[in-house]
Amino acid sequence: MIEKKKLLFEDLTMPGGQYNQSNNNPSGTSQRPKKVNLTDLIDYQKQTANQITRAPNVMPFPLTKNVIEHMGDLYVQAAKIQSELGQSYQNPLISDNKETADAVKNMYKKLQKIKLIVKSVADDMKKLDIE
Repeated sequence: MIEKKKLLFEDLTMPGGQYNQSNNNPSGTSQRPKKVNLTDLIDYQKQTANQITRAPNVMPFPLTKNVIEHMGDLYVQAAKIQSELGQSYQNPLISDNKETADAVKNMYKKLQKIKLIVKSVADDMKKLDIE
């Protein structure tokens, strides 16, 4: 026996998809075409000029491989060591002995200088950016 296949008939009067239909628009509004003249286009370019972002600047070749991340790691490690020194200063073995307390204070000050140097090197690295 030969089976009859049913043809699929598409209603051509309805637009396809729920977003093309004006009554099912999720925002509740329907958009209509609008006339645009040359001054509208120029104004649009001026308005969007501030929103356009530039590609990031590029560092010279040997400095492209994780140099910025390493500089950040230096700063973070110095800050962690400073935090540990500050906590160790509370220990009676250090705070009761004048020599060890002075040594901890000196190390803390030197780490503060290291952090300042890392910041200044990072500022100098910004000058190496190639536009």
